[in-house]
Amino acid sequence: MPKFSSRDFPPLASDALPRRSKRVKGNQHTKSGPLPISENYATINDLPDELLLVILDFLPGIDLENFHFFCEPYLFLRTIITSPHLARTVQNVQVTFGDFAHCERERHTPTAQDKKTIKEGLKSLGISDWKRWATECNAKSAELETLYSAILIHLPSLKTLKISHGHQEEKKIYPPSKCLNLFKRATTNPIRPSKLHRFENLHKLDIELPDATLMDMAPIFHIPSLRVLSIKGANDRGIESTEALQKRIPARCNDLDEIILDLCFIYMDFLEVLIASARGLTSLQYGVNADLVYYPERDEYDARYTKENSSLIEKLACQKSTLESFSLACENDGEGWPRDCLELEAGLRDFPALKHIHCPLGNIANTQPLLPPTPFAHRLPSTLQTLDLVVRREMEDVQALGGLDEKFVSQCSKYTPNLKTIRIHIETQELGFDWAPLVTRFSRIGVEIAIVEEEDDDFGSEGFSERYITPPRANFLNIEARDDLDDTSSRASDEVSLYSN
Repeated sequence: MPKFSSRDFPPLASDALPRRSKRVKGNQHTKSGPLPISENYATINDLPDELLLVILDFLPGIDLENFHFFCEPYLFLRTIITSPHLARTVQNVQVTFGDFAHCERERHTPTAQDKKTIKEGLKSLGISDWKRWATECNAKSAELETLYSAILIHLPSLKTLKISHGHQEEKKIYPPSKCLNLFKRATTNPIRPSKLHRFENLHKLDIELPDATLMDMAPIFHIPSLRVLSIKGANDRGIESTEALQKRIPARCNDLDEIILDLCFIYMDFLEVLIASARGLTSLQYGVNADLVYYPERDEYDARYTKENSSLIEKLACQKSTLESFSLACENDGEGWPRDCLELEAGLRDFPALKHIHCPLGNIANTQPLLPPTPFAHRLPSTLQTLDLVVRREMEDVQALGGLDEKFVSQCSKYTPNLKTIRIHIETQELGFDWAPLVTRFSRIGVEIAIVEEEDDDFGSEGFSERYITPPRANFLNIEARDDLDDTSSRASDEVSLYSN
């Protein structure tokens, strides 16, 4: 815990009152009645921001999620400028801006002294455009993203950062993110020397900016300390060429361990650039959003995507010696869905380090029309330990269930000797599939199975629970039922959450 001295805190309101010059004798109050209660007593609003930060350090995590309700960004910016040692204690930040952020409370109106403090703080960084920054931050209705950007450049100890644009109006064009511009400043040589930190301690970055392109996010891939990068909602039909992106994100330019692409659509050529940028990628999660490649007005999918003939496995080949975990999620909506490049039928057998696979059943099983489903264990790596298969509401997945037979179990014993756990995720309860024989077969070879099926609760909302079919003398996982769609505990903050150690 950081150490503080009395010089770090301004006087309380009660300390600023004039004191009496004469002492009152101890027995005088009995003659004149009880002492009057002063109206000038200290409240929590009189406590300095620095002391509040220390108090917050003792709160449990669930209370820290509501930090944004009383942490006004301008006041926090003022605090970390006047107390740089406090800024160095902040390690985790979540910022959310948008059209309706901060709408539930009144914004702080800067005083003349506040404006002077912000101006001097930004000037001390030595950046060429500090005057513009100071003017924008001190404006009566300063943009939240501007304030957050000013906060971030004063936090050199950041380890995790989440940036998201909250509510977005349809058909509205938003300007490029100011927060992303910070990474460009940090990873390129400035024209004039400055005291800006270069995010040298940033370990994990989570970005949810639907209007941002991979070209905008290219500087992120050059942060030396970054290990985990999560991007949500990216859509890159607008990049001119693969060569242009590769020039901004060259091969083996970072030390990323994990890349998470959630609800994105990225061309296979561009995806290969991202994958190849890491020197040794250990985990890749790719969630494809079909809505980003479909044109409702033309009732067709993006022509460039349908013409691609390269597969996802080919793009993963550059990381096959280090990749330990791979996850693929995609929907198969309609006959026009261009799914060929997402097929895994070519097999992941040549990935010697792969231990965990999560993918739709139809993407890895043989579901060719007029042909019976065949076991696919020979396509799995021998190092595999956990296998998650998603059975979607698609005919190809339902048909592939027939391949989970006695032969499949026998192949698993032969080709995947390290397999310990299989989880089958069911998105529909109308399969009519008898899971008991499958569970019994795998119990004979020591593989544990969990059937995760979607169900409705008493309030009509959907959730996921794990159901276990346990035959006699079988030893299975003991995992409690869960509701993956309950976002109560994972609700993102509307403004900013700042945690300090």
